[in-house]
Amino acid sequence: MQCFSALPLIFFIIIRITLLRENKISIKKPIILLSLILIFYVGGIYYEVNSSCGIDTQYNSVFYGILKNSKTPVEDLRGLGLPDDMVFEAGKHAYLPKEDYKKYTPGSPFTINEFNEKISNLKLLKFYLLKPHRLIDGMEYTASQAFNTEGFLGKYEKSSISEYTYKLNRFTLWSNYRNSYLPKSLFFLIIFYLLIISVSILEYIRKKGDTSCRIRIELLWVIIFIGLLQFPMPYIGNGQADTGKQLFLFNYTFDITFLVACTWIFHKFSKFGIKNKV
Repeated sequence: MQCFSALPLIFFIIIRITLLRENKISIKKPIILLSLILIFYVGGIYYEVNSSCGIDTQYNSVFYGILKNSKTPVEDLRGLGLPDDMVFEAGKHAYLPKEDYKKYTPGSPFTINEFNEKISNLKLLKFYLLKPHRLIDGMEYTASQAFNTEGFLGKYEKSSISEYTYKLNRFTLWSNYRNSYLPKSLFFLIIFYLLIISVSILEYIRKKGDTSCRIRIELLWVIIFIGLLQFPMPYIGNGQADTGKQLFLFNYTFDITFLVACTWIFHKFSKFGIKNKV
């Protein structure tokens, strides 16, 4: 879903660059073909994954997201059009032993009929739009899970040792620093992106006659907005389950944005130093 939702932004930058070419007709067919391949490839993977994992993520989004720590769980269920007795499963995710569920066991025919068939991403989105304070609370939690790409599901070292460990410290200097020292707060992320976007807009205006520079700034905007689009999706679509793992694309785009910002600052200081020497 994260990759599929990013497609419009990808198409924007492809079309934007294509329109700059002098011979637009010769590249029109390859671009259309490329776009169709991307749509069917990403859409096909989303459909295949959602048909199996979608049942669990829907369960997590409500019981381990909306209902978890909710002060008005019954009211929340009614707002989603779900039965009141689902409140007894509040705070549970989809990966517990079957005996831990009182009535609504994830993946059972009864639960699929009474829950999965009645919930959708649009209903979840509507719930958070009508209760923005709940979305902000969720984003605070999501921010606390950002910058951590050391998960239990990956980064294992292939060797002959008898016991594997996920604590592999090879090529992890930046990720360890980011996870240990960057503030994991919604306030920090808001300030960071506001600064980057504000400065880039000023640069975009200043570089009015420089098409090449403007395209690079537009590409930066695409990367930024792909990352920002990913940020709320893990919590809305999967509650508090696997949040860090599902923020991988956000962390990737954050790293690119951070690197661009550092490069721009270094470039400005270099130019300032050269002027002073002259």
